[in-house]
Amino acid sequence: MSTDAFTVRYHFDDAQIQRIASSVVRERRIFFFAPWIGLIIFIIPTLYSFWTETGPLHNRILSSFTKLLLGCFFIFLPLLTVWMTKRQLRLSVMRGHEVTWRITPDRLLCDGGEMFRNEFSWSVVHSATESASGFLLYTSRAIANWLPFDGFDSPDHVDAFRKLLVSRVPKFQRKA
Repeated sequence: MSTDAFTVRYHFDDAQIQRIASSVVRERRIFFFAPWIGLIIFIIPTLYSFWTETGPLHNRILSSFTKLLLGCFFIFLPLLTVWMTKRQLRLSVMRGHEVTWRITPDRLLCDGGEMFRNEFSWSVVHSATESASGFLLYTSRAIANWLPFDGFDSPDHVDAFRKLLVSRVPKFQRKA
């Protein structure tokens, strides 16, 4: 294999799905702040309404109910997102199959045997993120392609691929 081409192979199983879902949540800043925002929404208005409002306790609880729901939503948003991402990925045609990426300085080829085969140029990849366990290559705002570190032949190939990403992708972030 030449030094400017890489092959990445992995089995798209539940372990990979868990890594992808965790990486997606870790890369978005909102998921770090969401639980804190939820706590603020949950605690401050609730305490304020209990201290300032008069009347029966059930009326004070009902008046705080929407704030409590919104606060809980933000508190559990990261967990909910991981669950929804894993649920979507488990429905993928790639699940349970061997995935092979062939990467050159000009093109990317993703091959899933008899199930699928995608080939595209680097211009389609508008952003990429490096997580703790792999790379996410975004071809649209909601569609990412996964390349795990353990799918590369060696750590040197991971480093070389990282350099290729920096040179080819307009927006590259390291969130490891």
